[in-house]
Amino acid sequence: MMDGASESILGDGDDLVNVAVPRRFYPLVIQTLGNAMSAEGGGQAPPVPERSQEENYRGWKRDDVRRLKQETHIPTLLALFDLSDERGGEPVGMRDLEQSTGKTLGQVRGDLNAVTKFAKNELGLNTWPFWTDRGADGRAQYRVPENVRRWWKEA
Repeated sequence: MMDGASESILGDGDDLVNVAVPRRFYPLVIQTLGNAMSAEGGGQAPPVPERSQEENYRGWKRDDVRRLKQETHIPTLLALFDLSDERGGEPVGMRDLEQSTGKTLGQVRGDLNAVTKFAKNELGLNTWPFWTDRGADGRAQYRVPENVRRWWKEA
């Protein structure tokens, strides 16, 4: 027997399925599902669940974000966090980063590569502290979750 909430999200011929998801990917799964449901119904996507301040985000901990901010001075990264904060966590596109930094697409990508190298070589992490996907224009866009933005501000 389904509850009212479950019935309201089902379309004709839909069934609910259970999917085991590693905890670190849960926010992405919820965000992706919400975006798909929003596109179908024209409604608002549900908020991405946030982890507590004490937990990590995709392997990143508060101290890792502090080190990233204090030990690197990568213009594109600074712009990404500034723009993300101004927009309340809404996506920041590549064009936004190019315009904000005055850099070319290649230079912005180079800056992001520097973030990757720092994360891997200095922190032992193989992820960024933010999500990436494609915008309507087909170009990359980035979303920094609220808890990571908060860690950045506190650093």
